[in-house]
Amino acid sequence: MRKRTHWDYLGIDIDNENTQFLHIMKKQAFLIIAHNDYKLLQLLVEALDNDRCDIFIHIDKKCEKWPELKTAHSRLFIYSEIDVRWGDYSQIECEFSLLKKASSNEHYCYYHLISGVDFPIKPIDQILDFFENHEGTEFIDAEVVSLQSEIVLKTPDNITDMVKQIINYEKRVFYSETSFGDITDYWCLDF
Repeated sequence: MRKRTHWDYLGIDIDNENTQFLHIMKKQAFLIIAHNDYKLLQLLVEALDNDRCDIFIHIDKKCEKWPELKTAHSRLFIYSEIDVRWGDYSQIECEFSLLKKASSNEHYCYYHLISGVDFPIKPIDQILDFFENHEGTEFIDAEVVSLQSEIVLKTPDNITDMVKQIINYEKRVFYSETSFGDITDYWCLDF
């Protein structure tokens, strides 16, 4: 059985006829969710600035002051539409909003979702080359799991215990079910 690629998820059968289509989609998009530390955000934007990628940033709607961000090579898109709350569904809404804006702008071969305080530990050319060399490879796989059975079995005494159980269960599922491969050699992940 061959390894699934993101082309499979998109319903695109990759064969000789579609290879021309693949060469068009070489650009990558960085989706950044930011809310503070604008000096670090500017350093991140400078580190990602490359003509092979575009940068989409969502700045929390609660932020009164916006940073003056500039790029020399990447196209930069900045939005502030959602009042993002930590641990809230608004984080997912923000992710979807960025993904929707990026995918309606252009087709990218990879979409990288990071926070405004993440920072690459390798040069951007090396990161982009890595993904180009592994074009079509998915580094994270997902499957539907039921949290209800584990939570019901433990019957927590209060809501705080239940939330802790859910978070611990999700961490176990995340670390056991995902395969980052060599990707962690390129990013300082903010967990």
